[in-house]
Amino acid sequence: MTDTIIMRGAYAITDPRLGAAGVIPAGAVVIIDGIVKQAGRFAEIASKYPGADIIGDGTQLLMPGLVDAHSHGRGLSPIQKGVRNDFLENALFDWAYMPILPPELTAAVCALRHLRSGCTLLHHNGFDDDGAEGARRAHLAIRTYLSTGIRLAFSPGVRDESKLAMGGEEFIETLPPDLKAEASPFVFFDKALADSYFRLFDELYEAYNNAETRILLAPCWAHGASEAFLRRVRAKADERGGVMIHMHLLQSPVQKAYGLRRHGKPTVFWLDDQGFCHQPSELQLPHAQWHHTGHAVARRWGQCRDGP
Repeated sequence: MTDTIIMRGAYAITDPRLGAAGVIPAGAVVIIDGIVKQAGRFAEIASKYPGADIIGDGTQLLMPGLVDAHSHGRGLSPIQKGVRNDFLENALFDWAYMPILPPELTAAVCALRHLRSGCTLLHHNGFDDDGAEGARRAHLAIRTYLSTGIRLAFSPGVRDESKLAMGGEEFIETLPPDLKAEASPFVFFDKALADSYFRLFDELYEAYNNAETRILLAPCWAHGASEAFLRRVRAKADERGGVMIHMHLLQSPVQKAYGLRRHGKPTVFWLDDQGFCHQPSELQLPHAQWHHTGHAVARRWGQCRDGP
């Protein structure tokens, strides 16, 4: 059975690039089986589809849904969880003490807030989705998002270095023996961590990736990934036909300085050396505001999402 819906508004924005020509006064769109079929004046469309369900009373602004290309799906912000806003390096320690809420709750609240603000598609970028618990939370979050009707991109994230501090191998040598023993699990990781990440990605990709839902690859950030791990990410993206790679880049001046110290060049140039910047449609670099000399390169090769 065909499902026909007419959405109407005082103004229907069809293409903001056209200025006034892209706005239809007393406009409407007709949606048939989930696909927009026609836009025009409500009076004309309503007479053409007399049995359609009508949403809106002609007083609203009708526009295409917004897209949030980078969200962490927390539902509540760190500030709402009692953690003050601070420089990233300080915040990382504070975030470790944030309460962990059920994924069914955070995904539902996140979807609700997005839909209420006009976003019909969001990207949930995970962080440290390690082990069995990370996999469990990922599945629950995705299923919750999909139950709300929102369109979804989901990227499980992981770091295989720099979890405790950037340059953790050097930092840990400055600690006394007792602290060094406690800190070691946050500095040294074996191959099993990466293996479990790619198993989770494949599991999510096979279960959920389709025309309406996208599963992406996401090293948490360029400073938290070894060259060996990035090579596997690149290979997995190619294996899956060019899956999007979403990776935080240079969120602070400290990260900029660390990248130059570690690689002897801007981090985005180092990423290019690893084969990440060859296909513009396959790379997103969120929070990329501290690359300076690499800015033009990232703009040309990747998709930068500048922001605090």
